[in-house]
Amino acid sequence: MVYRQEVRRDDGKALFRLALVRQVRFTEQGAGYRAELTLRSAESEGAAGKRALAGLAPFIDVTMIFHLDPRGSVTGIESLDPLWTRFCEGLAAQATGDATQREIARATLAALRNAPAAERRRLFADMIAPLLAPDIAAAGVTPDQPVEAQGDTASAAGAVLKGERRVWRESGALVAETRLSGDAPIGADAGAGAVHILRVVRRTVDPHSGLVTTSRETTRRESADGTIVQTMSTRLE
Repeated sequence: MVYRQEVRRDDGKALFRLALVRQVRFTEQGAGYRAELTLRSAESEGAAGKRALAGLAPFIDVTMIFHLDPRGSVTGIESLDPLWTRFCEGLAAQATGDATQREIARATLAALRNAPAAERRRLFADMIAPLLAPDIAAAGVTPDQPVEAQGDTASAAGAVLKGERRVWRESGALVAETRLSGDAPIGADAGAGAVHILRVVRRTVDPHSGLVTTSRETTRRESADGTIVQTMSTRLE
């Protein structure tokens, strides 16, 4: 299977764009699964996109092997330490700029190189997690249900978004739509103002395997007067 994913973020000042093409192969392994994931291509726009690409570029055409339990959760990643070294080396190659920028990059890399195994596993697990929704497949069709999710900590630290999710059948597949909203302070100072966050996530899921076949996520942040502060969209197909 080949998945194409694009993430875009625009705050009116700078554009972030990251586009990835992944090839994935699943096989049964005991009660769970074995997944082989290969990043076939990656491209970016914007300074932040370039930084994100730096950590991903070394993995193009490198096959990563994940072990999953029956619910699709990652239980193990083969050759995790060499993969992490490759990730850090990719970031190090992009550590350019003036002396201050290089020092920040050096300190960041030092922290990453010593990251605990759980943190390393989480970062790589995030590469395959968007492709799996075994919980939706197991639950099947459901009416509106209350849900909560954390806001984007980069610009909505501590925000809790609340809303509803419903799942229905469409052309043999399960379609899950989640609508969330909430308010969050701008920065650490709660008196500095707040943004209203609106998030809509719509995923199409194979009811038998739990694989996500398409996914669209849009997050919009608005100031108190309704001005759009930032929009972010993620597309997976």
